[in-house]
Amino acid sequence: MRPDKMLLTVASALALAAGAFLSYPVAAAEAGFHAAYFSESSFLSLTPGQTGQFSVGFSNTGDQAWVKSTAGQAVSLHTAAPLDNGTDSAAGWASGWSAPNIYATQLSDLVAPGQIGFFVYNVLVPSSAALGAHTFYGRPVLDGVGPLEDYGYYQIATIVSSTYTLAITGTTPATPSTTSNPTVAGNGAPPSTTVTILDGSTNVGSGTSGADGSFSIAVNNALAVGAHSLTATATGATTSAVYTYTVTATSTGTTTTSGSLTLTRPGTYSIIVTFSKAVNSGPVTAANYKWDSAAFPTTPTLQTGSLAVRLDFPSTALPAAGTHTLDVYNQTFQDASLFSPNPTSFTVTVSTDSTSPALSAVTAVAANAVDVTFSEAMRSSAAGYFATTNAIDSTARYTLTNPDGSAATTGGSSGSGTAITVSAATTGGTSTDAALYNETKARLTLSASLSSLVTYTLTVTLFADQAGNTVTTASTTFLYSGTSVLPTVASVTATQLQLTVTYSKAMSHLAVANATATVCAGTGTQIDNKANYTLGTTMGTALANAATTCFISSDERTVTFTFTPATGIVQGSYTYSIGGVSDNISTGNLVSPNPTASSVSATNAAPKLATATYLSASSFSVTFSEAMSTTATTDTGSATNPNDYSVSGGTGGTGIGTYGDLCVSGGTASISTSDSKTFTILCTGANGKWGTASTTLQVYRVIDSDTGSLLDPSPSAKAF
Repeated sequence: MRPDKMLLTVASALALAAGAFLSYPVAAAEAGFHAAYFSESSFLSLTPGQTGQFSVGFSNTGDQAWVKSTAGQAVSLHTAAPLDNGTDSAAGWASGWSAPNIYATQLSDLVAPGQIGFFVYNVLVPSSAALGAHTFYGRPVLDGVGPLEDYGYYQIATIVSSTYTLAITGTTPATPSTTSNPTVAGNGAPPSTTVTILDGSTNVGSGTSGADGSFSIAVNNALAVGAHSLTATATGATTSAVYTYTVTATSTGTTTTSGSLTLTRPGTYSIIVTFSKAVNSGPVTAANYKWDSAAFPTTPTLQTGSLAVRLDFPSTALPAAGTHTLDVYNQTFQDASLFSPNPTSFTVTVSTDSTSPALSAVTAVAANAVDVTFSEAMRSSAAGYFATTNAIDSTARYTLTNPDGSAATTGGSSGSGTAITVSAATTGGTSTDAALYNETKARLTLSASLSSLVTYTLTVTLFADQAGNTVTTASTTFLYSGTSVLPTVASVTATQLQLTVTYSKAMSHLAVANATATVCAGTGTQIDNKANYTLGTTMGTALANAATTCFISSDERTVTFTFTPATGIVQGSYTYSIGGVSDNISTGNLVSPNPTASSVSATNAAPKLATATYLSASSFSVTFSEAMSTTATTDTGSATNPNDYSVSGGTGGTGIGTYGDLCVSGGTASISTSDSKTFTILCTGANGKWGTASTTLQVYRVIDSDTGSLLDPSPSAKAF
């Protein structure tokens, strides 16, 4: 690790990424032999008695090769600060080192100019080691000659306790709350260990602790209204004390569009019903849905993200073309509220489809993965009601050929290389990829890798749309460029309440694309996994703990994290790191570079005074650019506080223009609003204040309702 440059490292000790640096190293002692820092493995968290492994790479920037076990030509990694010290070895940290002052010799027998030489060494934590960070400094040395350039390389092992007592420190939101799926925070866990949250004896969520033993775990089993006794458990740790979290009653849930369900893919075989918030898995039964007054003929399926329910018609009970009625009954949400109104009826129109489908596009998304896109929703055996012979997720439908028409091979020409066949074809309702989810696309997994810069032909035979319209055969060519198309971070923007990240292509995620924003519940390489993001020093853990919702765009490229005013980002400039996220193809290409780091400014549009309008001799209205604070009329900053306004000019009397002076002597000001943006000011109990002459309004101190930002400028003036 360079002391003047924070590097972003990957988890694997040998998965190293290049970095460029601007500082000037101490020169090497021998002409022709030079080294430049390349990259290193991650820092470690260890307990007394544990052994860990570090690795570092240096580029051979000289014109002489490094030859292992050859005096005057071999390069070793020596201890440094000071060079060749034996302090750590004497203290018991050495484990298989080449010498008390040498961590390791070059890993490869030969490192030619321009190549990377790696050094791998182990450290053993002495039983008497103090808790906290221990730093290992190193410098490459030409054996028997002298040191090469000094880039200030170091790595850190953080020593943590071998005895652990779990503690739950709080929840987001704080108890009591209407939220039935809170996030539980705590500490005291063994590093990188699975921590389980129990409600009594019921497992309601689990997650992995950090290197410092802290954890933040979303409850994935909705808690009922009432008090819950939560505890945290982990292997090798003492169970936490009971933490009481109380769920309070909530208002009833509604649907997404003013009382109407969002119905996508309405057709012969299936309907997708999308709700405004997460649906409780119990009950999601046929009894909750009636089709033309009869119980739905199959069991509904809860979709990924719990915002949508898929209703599939069996082939023996397909709906006729025309108008039908769908009734929704007794559906509950994860916050324990009930769908309202209950029941609700919706009209669904089923059209007759007589148009044959078409093969729209074929794209190589990886060396062994090809996406096949069709013109409409197709038959899929994954749906459970189509004949496999006509389904686009049947491998028998697809044939690959070389440019000369022969069976496709890795060599890209007739008779050369290994045969390439389709080993798997996937699509269907469990995917978060919108096209796969809607069955307009199939993803093919190949038995061997495509050759670079070769144009292949894909032929699809006997495929059908959901209405049964069949195409006998169709084919198209596609080119594999030779490398997987790696996703990149296209843009990062921030306000005090939101962080928005856009990628160059569709990414892996848990939340349903373009659905109402939900709790950030993504895991692993999904872009709605908060653990894959950090934002500066002060927000290093806040993003993982404070973001309340995650929204995925319809093209699956953008994720928006939303914060509450209490946990928002302080206005200013931040560095960010995004790593460990992947695209949505089956092979999961990671973002490049991984991680991606840069800076972003968290901005906030301060509220503005938009208009001031004369209504009568004793009343006027003001409009702001956004919703304003409407707390008690005596609160400083509230737009309903008369003392935050003054007027000057007009024919209403003398002495006007004083701060807080709205009405003539004996008059009383009252302020009302219906939308928190437009406010009506009325003077009663005295003569009219303003008359018809020119009057200037000044507004002081008022703040907006979400971030508490002050009116800009303050005061602001408008004539009316």
